[in-house]
Amino acid sequence: MDVGMQNIILAPGSRHLFWTGGVYYLWELSKRYNIIMLVDKEFADDLDFIRMIELASVLKVFYIPKVDILNRHRFYSTKVKWIVSEYNPVLIFHHDPVYVSMMYLYYWGKKNASRCICISYLTGMSSIDWEREVESIVTFNVNLIVNKYNLPYSWASFWFTVRSRLSLILNYYLLPLIFIGKFFSPPLNPADFTTLKQYWNDQFDYYLLYSDSDREITGKVFGSDNGIQQIKHPIQSVGNELNSILYNFEESDIILILPSYGHVDVYQKKHKIPNEEIVALISSNWNEVINVLKSIFPNYQICWKLHPAQADDFLWHNIQDKVKQNHPDLSLLRPNENAQKWILKSKIIVGEVSSVLWWASFFPNKIPISLDIFGIPFMDGLKNYEGIYYFNNIDDLYNTDFAKQHHKDKMADNSHPTLTEFLDLLSVP
Repeated sequence: MDVGMQNIILAPGSRHLFWTGGVYYLWELSKRYNIIMLVDKEFADDLDFIRMIELASVLKVFYIPKVDILNRHRFYSTKVKWIVSEYNPVLIFHHDPVYVSMMYLYYWGKKNASRCICISYLTGMSSIDWEREVESIVTFNVNLIVNKYNLPYSWASFWFTVRSRLSLILNYYLLPLIFIGKFFSPPLNPADFTTLKQYWNDQFDYYLLYSDSDREITGKVFGSDNGIQQIKHPIQSVGNELNSILYNFEESDIILILPSYGHVDVYQKKHKIPNEEIVALISSNWNEVINVLKSIFPNYQICWKLHPAQADDFLWHNIQDKVKQNHPDLSLLRPNENAQKWILKSKIIVGEVSSVLWWASFFPNKIPISLDIFGIPFMDGLKNYEGIYYFNNIDDLYNTDFAKQHHKDKMADNSHPTLTEFLDLLSVP
């Protein structure tokens, strides 16, 4: 522990969110502060994480036990209270403004730590149409219940709704009331994404995001831009330095294709399209895309990776098989392979509307391509996002001179502060 440095708490969320965002926050913050981390128990078995906390000289890591709901709330109400009281942080960073872990952490931060500032930060692409995004997520989760229990869709939808509301009542109202004598007031139910109030900004002191698009969209969802602060993503300030330490590979001539999940399922369900027809539609479009990519990026290896949620998806495996039949040289990656490592290895990242494209856009040498060419509504979510190439037809993709356009589009933006500069403006020592 450096007695000349202040303590802060960082709660980065899941391992996926840590490796795509939180790790860069950790690295930049570790240069100025003693870091106390609050992470899920699964992190303890991640050797890369253990190495990372040593590199960043993390002061202490506390693991959230994988226990039943009562003991989890007991941990939040006693252990988290002790952590905040013991380390007296000047800053608490949490990856999200709605989860119950954040509610407890910020509650104890304001109650027990003097001068504590509570900061949430954006971990993925802001949805340009919140209602459509929620519909897609809910439909996907209901379909999981249908497939797991072989239930009719209407019954699965009813069970999903009941389960989600019970989770809300227990996690935000009843159990906090029992353990700390108060209930929380979340802006939405994270179990089913039902909006519960129109003003989110009372959940945090500051909410950090990284682009004009993020700011515009988030301000509408949150009901106000109070406390919203635009900064450079830590990837842009410390990413090259950290990645050179963490990874022993270099960027190669690779095109990485990462199909989005959810949207096709919603479209098929709504229009009652037979499996054979939707498979033919999506696979034929991807076949055409790959033909174009081969012509404009000759000699590149082309890799295809489904989302982990598509690992057991019958529809998407049929689509993948059709594409592979037409392109035997296509490299198929396992759905559970580390996506961010493959993004770092690749020069071109191709998808539809996915946070992986949003994440790739922060790296100056990468070309993220968003495709809205499948005839499916709501695939235009990245149309106006900075640093992402959006196409709604194949001809425009084919005719784009990426070598010339890329240099212009990736000009450095120095109009917003880094994370460190923002904290300096707050006069946080």
